[in-house]
Amino acid sequence: MKKNRMICLMALLLCFSGCHKKEEPAETDPADTGMVSIAETDFTQAQAEDLLKKEVNEHCGSETACKVVSVKIAGSDIDGTYTYEENGQTKTAGVTLHNVTVSQKDPQIYSVGTSVFSAPEKEEESASQNASQNASQNNQKPADSSSSSSQQKETGSTGIPKLPLPTEKLDPNKEEDTAFANVLQTEDYYVDRIYLFADGTLHVSGEYSGDGKFRFVVLNEDQTIASDLINISSSQELNYETKLKAGFYYLYSSSEGGSYQLQYNTTY
Repeated sequence: MKKNRMICLMALLLCFSGCHKKEEPAETDPADTGMVSIAETDFTQAQAEDLLKKEVNEHCGSETACKVVSVKIAGSDIDGTYTYEENGQTKTAGVTLHNVTVSQKDPQIYSVGTSVFSAPEKEEESASQNASQNASQNNQKPADSSSSSSQQKETGSTGIPKLPLPTEKLDPNKEEDTAFANVLQTEDYYVDRIYLFADGTLHVSGEYSGDGKFRFVVLNEDQTIASDLINISSSQELNYETKLKAGFYYLYSSSEGGSYQLQYNTTY
């Protein structure tokens, strides 16, 4: 399970729309406000929970009761999940607050560079539905189990499951689609989305610390594998690259007990 995860996004010649860098007014001097990244302060878990709850409540509005269920500090970001009720079903969604800063003079003053809310996960099945499904599976012949196995390996024979990503077709003419975004996070992995405006090269650098397996896989929009880029089991500096065609891609990263920092960089 990931103990720490920080993503920095950069680009050469062309930058992904919505890079996680908030442009401040020219007259605002960070030295005057005393705002510093939470990665450079003793920012506490309690402060992270308080800030995430405020952002989630603002996102949900007064008509939807949302409950934060997990909060993690990841470098200068805060990752979390929350639940809400819709049509009698409990849904779970994720949120990442990028580039969070806090005032050195007043720890109650926060600033969030970008808030990214992911699509909700699939609706939870009722207990009766689960029981019926389990009974059906138990009654199947051993040969029938191969269909389930093949579905789990639709992205290839690398052990990556079918990800619960939005099914709507992405539009290269919409800024909200082409902007870099964290679209999914669980206890086991993260998934970011990028868009390449032309054929180019994706560079991935950073560092992995740990003795468990670390994976980084580039998936096409349909979740087929574009590049099985990193598969390591020991601490090391990361410096990898892969050539990609223009289009949408999902960046899947996971670690088993280690921590990692990544920087994305594209050249065309």
